[in-house]
Amino acid sequence: MATSRRNAIQKNLDILVEEGVSRKVEVPDGPNRFDFTLRNHYHVRCVKCSEIFDADMDEITEFAGKNS
Repeated sequence: MATSRRNAIQKNLDILVEEGVSRKVEVPDGPNRFDFTLRNHYHVRCVKCSEIFDADMDEITEFAGKNS
């Protein structure tokens, strides 16, 4: 992708963060991501495919309680 197009996309994503429509998520060992799910939640990375998924905080807490 051309640098100028990438910069334009980055600028627009930053504007969405400033307006509270999205949040920036820093991912270890990877590029930053932008999340449009604004409720509190965790991010879970699949160990097989490396895909990142949203996980509801209540569901994780419930799961952890059952498996401890």
